[in-house]
Amino acid sequence: MGSLQVGVDIGGTFTDFTLIDTDSGRRHHAKRPTTAGRPADAVIEGLTEILAATGYRPADVRRFVHGQTIALNTVLQRRGERLGLLVTEGFRDVLELRRLHLGKPVDLFAVRPDPLIPRSRVAEVPERTLADGSVDTPLDVDALLARAAELRAAHGIDHLVVAFLHAHAHPEHERAAKRALLDRWPDLSVCCSHEVWPEIREYERTVAAVINAYVAPRVEAYLADLRTRLRALGVTATCMITKSNGGVTGIEDAGGNAIQTMLSGPASGISAVRDTLAELGLDAGITLDMGGTSTDIAVIRDGEPVTSREAEVGDFPVVLPAIEISSIGAGGGSIARVDETGVLKLGPESAGAVPGPACYGKGGTRPTLSDAFLVCGYLGAEGLAGGSLRLDAAAARTALEPLAARLGTDVETTAAQIVQVATSSLHRGTSSVLARAGVEAKQSVLVAFGGAGPVQACALAAELRVPKVLIPASPGTLCATGAVLARPRADFIRTLNADVEGLGAAAYEEAVGELRERARAWLDTNGFDARVSFQLAADMRYTRQSYEIEVPLPEELGSAPAVALREVFEKAYSDRYAITSPDQGVFLVSLRLFVNVELPGTDAGTAPDAPEGGGAPGERVIRHGGAALRAPVVTPDRMAAGQAVAGPAVIALPDSTVVVVPGYTAAMDERGNVIAEVDDAG
Repeated sequence: MGSLQVGVDIGGTFTDFTLIDTDSGRRHHAKRPTTAGRPADAVIEGLTEILAATGYRPADVRRFVHGQTIALNTVLQRRGERLGLLVTEGFRDVLELRRLHLGKPVDLFAVRPDPLIPRSRVAEVPERTLADGSVDTPLDVDALLARAAELRAAHGIDHLVVAFLHAHAHPEHERAAKRALLDRWPDLSVCCSHEVWPEIREYERTVAAVINAYVAPRVEAYLADLRTRLRALGVTATCMITKSNGGVTGIEDAGGNAIQTMLSGPASGISAVRDTLAELGLDAGITLDMGGTSTDIAVIRDGEPVTSREAEVGDFPVVLPAIEISSIGAGGGSIARVDETGVLKLGPESAGAVPGPACYGKGGTRPTLSDAFLVCGYLGAEGLAGGSLRLDAAAARTALEPLAARLGTDVETTAAQIVQVATSSLHRGTSSVLARAGVEAKQSVLVAFGGAGPVQACALAAELRVPKVLIPASPGTLCATGAVLARPRADFIRTLNADVEGLGAAAYEEAVGELRERARAWLDTNGFDARVSFQLAADMRYTRQSYEIEVPLPEELGSAPAVALREVFEKAYSDRYAITSPDQGVFLVSLRLFVNVELPGTDAGTAPDAPEGGGAPGERVIRHGGAALRAPVVTPDRMAAGQAVAGPAVIALPDSTVVVVPGYTAAMDERGNVIAEVDDAG
């Protein structure tokens, strides 16, 4: 048999699988319901089934890449480790004070969220290093151990976070504190802020360390269990985990740096979209990843996903680089309801995989968006997940009846209204994302994937006035595909806080050298010895400004880095704002190093699947725009022969359904992508 690469992505409703045979280029896709509370069960059981169905053996798997939501869910549900925090004397309230601003400043009743570590479990340690590295107060080791002993005795703590002032640039006291704590308690878990993300801004750095320590034990336990079960199955392949920045890393690194995996699943799908757009000669798009629980929206600009260092997870900032993703609580399993004012609402509560929407036939009784899709004719009884889950139209109608009675209308009209509410929610969320990214909808491509994304895509595009919709091949498992094709990537930072004019060549080279040493250590730890590329960047600003911009740097700056740094900064500043301030000084806040690895064999397997049917062709009545319309049901094998279909039409893909609304015409290209474009008359 061939050499297999396997990608797995766990969603709130389904767990997705992509297998790529690097010898033949063939791809195989599968979905199975996620096992709530036991996500590894779905991974192992699903992998066993798809290997058996395709004739491969566990030993054929050469690379296993996994997207997981353990870290994210641990923070959102606040089910992480019981932690203690040691801080510089006088800074006990660092987590309480936050940034002194409210998330909703117009809400007179807004409350500040509780930190992950309450004040009662925060202790002050006599020590202080100044911003220039000089020691104002030496570390009092005896006091450190006494404070730690008090926390352990009073709260039963086995996990401590150490976050001292200015440790991002001068971590000596944090290192000494960790050594002393481990000498006293060898089994104690100690996480230092400079180890997680050594960037200026004390609150954000402390929160990053706290989140990492909060989720790491659960992530490590899950990954260890998964690796054990994979080996028991006979899979001895290298296991890698997807990261929030769109790359992958080794399983050991992912466990120790669990905060990097917070948005791992959605990021993989967006990386796959980037590659698909590049194959089509496009460099910009809006991504719509709509699954069973939520919808993730992102923007690709100039050939790369828009990234952010200001992401929020739950109530907390995460400053590590990540693809900028906005989530909306609207998915196929989102529950519809009428609020106390009589207004129809959808989500954020979801039926999940169990009991799931009523149409799944697994005991769900509350009306969901999937039930509305089925009643509107968008979905067929042949079902989801490649036909493995048949849908019950009668159960869907029964679930919608109480809602219809409350609204004073019939079931069909209620279903259409639920779909319209979903479209409106997506329109509102997508418009906000586009505005922040400075992207014009009329000049973009909407790329839809996930199980429900292709169902809603054309209707949303019509609302946004987006002229082209792209449904990648096998959209229902695109995050799993993106995971298996992703390359290892890591980001490193070194804060300098220096005026460019006073930055000498030696200081600059020393900082760059430290970043490269950390990068080499990461490469060695994970065994990445293939082609490696490095990209330097700097966070820079004018001296009297408050916010910096990221500026790509050349490999060499020569013997006078101050002159070269000012030149590259002012060019980047001018490109962005069309103005410069030659009379102002330039300040370099931090240096960044991005490392990308090209693994052998990851370019293979890009050949598309042979088209397969997703259900019997025929005709359905669908409800759109308040009208009942007759729509042909078309399968991929017919479209692959060159047939274009004008809306209204339904394209029944093996793992999703594309609803082509009036005004759009869809065709399939040679790669298996479905492309719907506005009719010339439109």
